[in-house]
Amino acid sequence: MKIKTTALLMAFVLMLGLLTSCGKAADDDGGAPFGMKTISTELVDFNLHVPSTWLEDISTGVITARYSDTDASNISVMKIAMGINEATLDDFWAGHKAGFEATFTDLEMIEEGTDMLMGGQAAKRYIYTATMLDMKYRFMQIAAIKGGYVYLFTYTSTDDLYESHIDDVNSIVEHFSFK
Repeated sequence: MKIKTTALLMAFVLMLGLLTSCGKAADDDGGAPFGMKTISTELVDFNLHVPSTWLEDISTGVITARYSDTDASNISVMKIAMGINEATLDDFWAGHKAGFEATFTDLEMIEEGTDMLMGGQAAKRYIYTATMLDMKYRFMQIAAIKGGYVYLFTYTSTDDLYESHIDDVNSIVEHFSFK
């Protein structure tokens, strides 16, 4: 009887543990949504979660992740101090876009300044294409201002693969948060 009771109690504890762990990924650090992993470091003031299959790279000082070794579609987040003449996201984008236009002769805007939220902050989304080394790329950049800094999220992919990762990218943006 004692063995039966102990076995039942152990089964109950095991089942309770399984039920309370639902919704967490096995590689989760406690903050990432199911199926995602956190790639932020203690050096940044935001949380960035990417699908657990994406490959992260935090070695350059910019938080980045790419889809795979064979598909270099990638995301990154940078924190940029606002310039003296940059009081709004529109001001920031005007200078940012001018730099792109000087670099890419075939820059084509698809979407410019769509209002949205990123990490609970007002943000704007910009989508454009440009050619580098004879390859057409599509970029999505989302900019938000917090505390005198622009947080710039960038998704870069070849134009033909852009749509294949858009659900992952939208989920990454949806789960972005400030610490």
